[in-house]
Amino acid sequence: MLLLIPAAGDGLGMNDQLSTAREPQVELNLQKFSAASECLVARGEAASQLVHNVVQRVRAAYATMALGLCERMLRMTAEYTSQREQFGVAVATFQAVGHRAADAYIDVECLRLVVQQAVSRLSLGLDADEAVTIAKIWTGDVCHRVSQAAQHLHGGIGVDRDYPLHRYCLWARQLELSLGTSAAMTEQLGDDIARAFKVESLEATA
Repeated sequence: MLLLIPAAGDGLGMNDQLSTAREPQVELNLQKFSAASECLVARGEAASQLVHNVVQRVRAAYATMALGLCERMLRMTAEYTSQREQFGVAVATFQAVGHRAADAYIDVECLRLVVQQAVSRLSLGLDADEAVTIAKIWTGDVCHRVSQAAQHLHGGIGVDRDYPLHRYCLWARQLELSLGTSAAMTEQLGDDIARAFKVESLEATA
């Protein structure tokens, strides 16, 4: 059953929550809430499908946000390492720094590809379940690896609250964990593939 509940409904409680990225969130308390008939949006399979559609689009939106965040962290890192000098030269010229930054760049471009695939399929009304799942898997992995690389290459200043990088890292962490971690989504993808393979096998032997 899917309900659309008015924010000022009688018996509806809201408890403020503290999120990783400091985004305002609340926990709804419906123990004393009585829903009117006009609050009903759908029930049964129709309700499940509506919720599924919303979750898929929010996951795709999170992946898109993650792409922008990771791009910005990578750009900040490139600017910082180009200006920061050690032994009289910019640290960006060090091979180890270049390799770490290059890995992060490859991660961002891979995330861009799977995000574009997921969003394009959703916008065209095509089956996007697999594409969205893959985009969410890459979101978690890339957010983790790029924020770690950015912090590593910034050194101590990366965790200084007077420097903006920590805010991007907090957002990246929240997007990584929201609506399914990479591990959970990989397990879901594996189950979907196994289910599809089983169905194909049964059809082939029928």
